[in-house]
Amino acid sequence: MKADTVWLLVHNNRAEDNAGRFEEKIRDRLGAAGIEIKTEYADRKSLFGILCAVRGIIAGDEGKNDIYVNVSSGSKIQAIACMMACMMWNDTGNLTPYYAEPEEYSSSKSRLAELSSGLKEITELPRYSIQIPREKLVGALRIVREWQGWQDNKERACRKGRRVGNHNDKLQGGEPRVCKICKPCKEYHGATD
Repeated sequence: MKADTVWLLVHNNRAEDNAGRFEEKIRDRLGAAGIEIKTEYADRKSLFGILCAVRGIIAGDEGKNDIYVNVSSGSKIQAIACMMACMMWNDTGNLTPYYAEPEEYSSSKSRLAELSSGLKEITELPRYSIQIPREKLVGALRIVREWQGWQDNKERACRKGRRVGNHNDKLQGGEPRVCKICKPCKEYHGATD
């Protein structure tokens, strides 16, 4: 596997980032291999910030190229966000998440030491998808949520003995009338007269 272009996802607050010297090493190696390097900045602690950054990279490509997303580098949040991005925006089928297994892991506790080195194996991860609902379906859910809020308010009022439309009308004998929308107040809520 050889890349034409590599996007580096870099922490946007350079003052709190210890990865600067590793980034320089990576840039040197990629440059020596004749690979174009592009950079995208995002807060490494923000799932949604990383999602937006990766989404920008994907959208900018417009499905023209195969994009391989390394989920083994960076923070855990970055790995999760990158995997989620592959699941959410793989409409063209050109996104492939992969895990790069290093040859060895460092035993150093220093935050300035490399955590791993070498490349033992690359494993392509499954291409699952999360379907983003169409706007029409989101609109339908909005209606259901609003109706549920209206119904909850109606039922609360019924339990408190307030009249809401004809929801709390009583039949002869004092029994609550069954609303066509919700279950009978007496059975469902244990409401009393």
